[in-house]
Amino acid sequence: AAVARAIRTEALARERTGDTVGAIAAYLRLGAVPTALRLRWQQATTPVARTAVTAELLGLVQRDGSIATAREALALMDQLAPPLNPDQRLVVARRAAALGRAAQAAAQYAVVARATALSSADRFRYATALGTLNQWPDAATQYRGVTDPELAGHAAYYAARAQLRTRDVGATSALRAVVRDYPRDTVAAGTALYLLGDLALDAGLTDSARMLFRQLVTRYPSSPHRPRSLILAALIALEGGDAVTAVRELEDGIAERAPSGVPGDAMRYWRGRALLAAGAHDEGRGALRELLDLGPESYYALRAATRLDTLPWRVDLPEPAAIDSTLQSVFARAALLDSLGMTTEAAFELDRLTASTTTAEALLRLADGLAHAGYPNRSVQMAERALAAGAPRDGTLWQLLYPLPFETRLRETAMSERVDPLLAASIIRQESRFEPRATSGPGARGLMQVMPANTPALGRAFGFADFDPALLWVAEVNLAFGMRHLAGGLGRYPEVERALAAYNAGGSPVNRWSLATLRGQLTADRVREPLADAEVFVERIPFDETRSYVRVVLRNLAMYRLLYGP
Repeated sequence: AAVARAIRTEALARERTGDTVGAIAAYLRLGAVPTALRLRWQQATTPVARTAVTAELLGLVQRDGSIATAREALALMDQLAPPLNPDQRLVVARRAAALGRAAQAAAQYAVVARATALSSADRFRYATALGTLNQWPDAATQYRGVTDPELAGHAAYYAARAQLRTRDVGATSALRAVVRDYPRDTVAAGTALYLLGDLALDAGLTDSARMLFRQLVTRYPSSPHRPRSLILAALIALEGGDAVTAVRELEDGIAERAPSGVPGDAMRYWRGRALLAAGAHDEGRGALRELLDLGPESYYALRAATRLDTLPWRVDLPEPAAIDSTLQSVFARAALLDSLGMTTEAAFELDRLTASTTTAEALLRLADGLAHAGYPNRSVQMAERALAAGAPRDGTLWQLLYPLPFETRLRETAMSERVDPLLAASIIRQESRFEPRATSGPGARGLMQVMPANTPALGRAFGFADFDPALLWVAEVNLAFGMRHLAGGLGRYPEVERALAAYNAGGSPVNRWSLATLRGQLTADRVREPLADAEVFVERIPFDETRSYVRVVLRNLAMYRLLYGP
């Protein structure tokens, strides 16, 4: 793997030893044009030379080529801060907005806006960048300046969302105005209706919420929020004791659109439950039984199996296989590089190996070898590729998809905190795929993705006088801290569903969702009391990410219990 890096190594060596001309030539041979332009800028001694470099950078920003190259060029523009005219700043602002560089986009748009009026499209992009930076009042101002009929409805909706972020009392009225003023804009009006329904749920106004969700279902059949609105409206009816209405609405939804994926599975599951509640026991059990064909990796199949008091899936675990000698040599080389602190070089060795493997059988062998060599994260990735290449869903594949590395330490740490070790493994699989060095965008670290902001209190609890957050990348430390944090959530809520939601989204929103159930507003002292139906709570979670997280972790837990015992 080192051979392919020879030119890059030469370029770095020339740059570090002061051979700038040679380094530029080497970087250009690599195709690393932004890096070559950085060195040319450093060499430029006249305004003309720097103007030429700026023009080439702008060309890289505008070109419909490599996104990575455009990102590099934008980062270099940010670093060098060359003088730009308004038209050039617009080029940078638009591309930065398109590539998620919100701070750069907002800064460039701000300068242009002081010199000339922005178009509606640019105002929309500017407002979106400001919102990403949590500058909500300024974002709302820019959204309100959008006049293009094609964008006006969207802008009005996002302006109302910005008002919500600042707790503006007029936000709800602004959302209603979107529905009133842009009734033909499915995305804007439909999304505004959905958000109004969610706000009504938070306020405990379940009748109003149901009316808004049903309005969305009937008026905007192509809205992406329709499946969820249909389910929530039916669940409100079910929780209110009207199971017959819930059955009818769910059946209509299934018949009209034949929904697939998770939304379709959810509709079919809740139709089965509603039928049972309506007294149609045979039909309800039959509906739930149909979901079992989805297999144990389906959240709704698992829920159906629980309702039917059955566990229809068996897992035959494979006998350990010998690791291919060629693979062993690569793993040994990577391990040696790792031990020398050359983790990048070790990764290159493994990257070369994984890139050259394509067939399902070979991918399974590689996944097994990676698992035994101590690379569980890469092993799961190869197992997923094997699945995509046609590998059968059997015990061999499942054990690779749901591994249990760090088993001894994980079990010891979990038991010391009175946490189910397989639940902890289920969380780790979702949080980090068992990669000790994993770091999320917001900064969460390690196996259980612990936020550094949480470490001072946890550190003191474990006797650290001055805790260095870098220790969160040490597996043993991360397990101790993450397990203590998880145990706190499990002790706070009677149901694992709420504890998982709190692990992902925090305790405050979970408390709010617990108070405002689909049965109506509850009093504050009920937060720690058992819920009437934890499954309904999961469906009620308004954050897509958190709702999916809870489902996936519970699915993981079922798979771990199948593979590794109760």
